[in-house]
Amino acid sequence: MSTRSMNSENGSVSTPDSLTIGIVVPSNNRAGAQKLAAICAIDLARLGHNVHIFIPRLPYYYYYFVTLGRNFYQWLKTVRHYFLSFLRDRRFCFHDLIQETTIHANIHIHNILRRPGKRQTSKLDRLIVMTIAQVPEMQNIFPPEKTIYQIHHPEERVYIYPDIFEELRRSFTGRIIAISPWTAEQVWEHIPTPPVVPDVVSNAFWDPSNEIHVPQRNKDILFHFSLAGHKGKDFGEKLLTTLGLIRPGTRCTVWSRDGVPEDLNSPVVKNISESALRDLYLSHKMLLFPSTFEGFGMPPIEAMACGCIPIQYPGSLGTSSGGQREFIPDLTRAAIGAKINALFIEVHDDPDHALCDARTQL
Repeated sequence: MSTRSMNSENGSVSTPDSLTIGIVVPSNNRAGAQKLAAICAIDLARLGHNVHIFIPRLPYYYYYFVTLGRNFYQWLKTVRHYFLSFLRDRRFCFHDLIQETTIHANIHIHNILRRPGKRQTSKLDRLIVMTIAQVPEMQNIFPPEKTIYQIHHPEERVYIYPDIFEELRRSFTGRIIAISPWTAEQVWEHIPTPPVVPDVVSNAFWDPSNEIHVPQRNKDILFHFSLAGHKGKDFGEKLLTTLGLIRPGTRCTVWSRDGVPEDLNSPVVKNISESALRDLYLSHKMLLFPSTFEGFGMPPIEAMACGCIPIQYPGSLGTSSGGQREFIPDLTRAAIGAKINALFIEVHDDPDHALCDARTQL
């Protein structure tokens, strides 16, 4: 039987079963995969494991050489800004999350060109990769059977080429996990349905909960904006433009990952820390998150933890609110993550024929 002891200096748990675990992020974007990597590293370090995060500074090599027909110049054009950002700031994009913890000494950050090499991974017990691209890139460097591949969304939904990505998943001999039931359901036709490890809320929202200065909730809508078409930007822009005509006094803020809306006159914030993001949620009444691409994403969970109500995606009936029962498991997990006290779920023996709220019943 293993024994554990608490390290009073850094709050971690030491155990004879401690592992050395590597996490490879897709790039140094301040996005969901990178945030989950930081949260995962913190949790693992608190359990006494040593964690190494690898950050490729010339990322997406595989995507461009496979999906763009080996167009080297297009790849260079894409990664140019990643390299320039590295020259400006060599820190991990979520270094603030890690540095705020008392166990950051157990987390090691490595800047690499494209992928970690055999020497860098030789002492790892396990490896976690965040995209399908890293599965073939690492297969001859680290044993696949010791590798965990986390699916955030089926990559073919963005990059197309389904035959290539499906075959990579089928031939992968490691462990596959998904961030939501929706994601798991998208891949069940070509691999066994992967277990779900849902999105979580970062420590920036919970650890200092007794010390947070709660700002006045004096703004209406926080719009999560991304240039990526699958993130629902067109719907979000249209909704806010229409809302501005109906209710001119609506106070909105655009929280952008990678661009600025063209026709909105609302203030825009980018590249903010977790504590600043927390204050944004706390100062707004509602979050407009038009993407359902990953199932039920991380921002709605964070928003609910701060009392900021996520706004519904366009109704499943087209012109009216209908409901999408496939998101009930994700929404339930999000509610539990927001520390609710009770759950009320509508159920029916035959939901499709229920006389009331048929589309939102289990």
